[in-house]
Amino acid sequence: GDVFPSGTTIISYAVTDDSGNTNTASFNVNVIVDNQNPVAVCQNLTVQLDAAGSVSITASQINNGSSDNCGIASISASQTTFTCADEGANNVTLTVTDTNGNVDTCIAVVTVNLQDAPTGLECWETATYNYTTCRWEITGTQPAEPATECYETATFNNTTCAWEITGTQPAEPATECYETATFNNTTCAWEVTGTQPAEPATECYETATFNNTTCAWEITGTQPAEPATECYETATFNNTTCAWEITGTQPAEPATECYETATFNNTTCAWEITGTQPAEPATECYETATFNNTTCAWEITGTQPAEPATECYETATFNNTTCSWEITGTQPAEPATECYETATFNNTTCAWEITGTQPAEPATECYETATFNNTTCSWEITGTQPAEPATECYETATFNNTTCSWEITGTQPAEPATECYETATFNNTTCAWEITGTQPAEPATECYETATFNNTTCSWEITGTQPAEPATECYETATFNNTTCSWEITGTQPAEPATECYETATFNNTTCAWEITGTQPAEPATECYETATFNNTTCAWEITGTQPAEPATECYETATFNNTTCAWEITGTQPAEPATECYETATFNNTTCAWEITGTQPAEPATECYETATFNNTTCAWEITGTQPAEPATECYETATFNNTTCAWEITGTQPAEPATECYE
Repeated sequence: GDVFPSGTTIISYAVTDDSGNTNTASFNVNVIVDNQNPVAVCQNLTVQLDAAGSVSITASQINNGSSDNCGIASISASQTTFTCADEGANNVTLTVTDTNGNVDTCIAVVTVNLQDAPTGLECWETATYNYTTCRWEITGTQPAEPATECYETATFNNTTCAWEITGTQPAEPATECYETATFNNTTCAWEVTGTQPAEPATECYETATFNNTTCAWEITGTQPAEPATECYETATFNNTTCAWEITGTQPAEPATECYETATFNNTTCAWEITGTQPAEPATECYETATFNNTTCAWEITGTQPAEPATECYETATFNNTTCSWEITGTQPAEPATECYETATFNNTTCAWEITGTQPAEPATECYETATFNNTTCSWEITGTQPAEPATECYETATFNNTTCSWEITGTQPAEPATECYETATFNNTTCAWEITGTQPAEPATECYETATFNNTTCSWEITGTQPAEPATECYETATFNNTTCSWEITGTQPAEPATECYETATFNNTTCAWEITGTQPAEPATECYETATFNNTTCAWEITGTQPAEPATECYETATFNNTTCAWEITGTQPAEPATECYETATFNNTTCAWEITGTQPAEPATECYETATFNNTTCAWEITGTQPAEPATECYETATFNNTTCAWEITGTQPAEPATECYE
């Protein structure tokens, strides 16, 4: 082919036929050198650091449709990796180079955001961003759980971020007149001490009842009547238990089945069992009959196995001998099909259905033949295009389907103009002039520098210096901002930590941290019933709690406070009750703290001269013994009179004088 220089070249052609006739024609070839820069178009981008504290971008993320009239060779970004040091807006240069080495740039603002602050923190935790590790750090610990009484529960309140103590001491239990209730912090329960005065001796048929009003025993009761007994029982009065004891037990009721009844025969004094089990019912092969002793009936369990799913050509029949379903029937044989057909069994119609059609014959080129292959089930195209003729890189061979032959067109491009650092070479592979040698890349410059290309030395020259770095505090960082071309100081003094009332926070510029000094005053010693609580308002310990009130005691008791158990202990017992006569009553006098005996012997009754009065300590009464001497026999003229002085009968009266009588009288 021909090579054309840049500019316009006139091409003339002359055609002569076999008769010597000639005709001419001409046309212009315009060769234009590509010296037009591509158009770099940027778009801003916002990214967030990943968990490791960095993020990477690609040039395509900030490219917003850069273009070139001939084609883009490469697109690159001046910075693709960012850390927390790049937080905020960053100017990133997008460089677009076309296939002819022309370059254009634009600036995209890449805004770097830190990772989201952690969520779900406990109330005592604080999240702080560490610009050294580029990660969030969580600090803080839960306040220590406070000491509690045994009946109290400490619960941490996440709203107030403090421990709350709930629970109250159990109510003091009711006590008898002779008891004392003391709270035991070890068992966390009230302990009742004190015992009832000893029960007095009673007759076997008497009952001693303690009167809580008088705090003394009262004796009542008479001997119980003898109870009625069964044939197998014997009633015996037990003077120890002061009750009739019936001995002998009914023979144990025998175990029975649910359908049996046990009846005790008082005549034979023995149990009699009647009743029979119901007959077992008939069952299917899959059923089981079990006698339920609770409902006293036969229960049948088990169900016929579910009928299995069958195909349309199958039948399921239950076999009572094997106790299972049997499936019979087979699918109709699959019919023969062509390679492009598919046989599908239709369970609805219970028949095979054939679908599919032969593929349509494909279109072919003028030099091809289409034949259907039943083995591969596809059309096969045979015949090949005539071999493409060899061409120069700037020539194009086009196959003419009308003539069924190749046609060659095209001429070699004109050599382009070059810069001093470029060389133009025709590349038969790419079929284009290749200009090698590129302007040395413009060096990266800081915002305060200027790069100028010197065509004489064929190199870049950089001028300008960075402003001096300013002085900073320990917690500040000076970063040069290439956008504003000035130093920016970031970082703030760490927030002053919360302190207790007895602590002082001082910022140490050497360690660049707050230092807390001061310690809580020592907890004061307390009694067992006292609690020391530190008051952060007054910054002092406050002691609360009072000694339990001294319990009431009897005159013979002493109350002593025990600092170990933190409770009052009562010691001392009532003096023993003195022996008394049957007519005397011993009463304890709490004023004199002694027993007082009251009661006098009943007055001795008057007696006759022949009687004797004797006091019976068992019946606690006087008994009179002795009888009047028998009255003597007297004559009719005598009178017997008992003389209480002499304690004897005196007979008075004399026989009347015998009257004078006649001789015959």
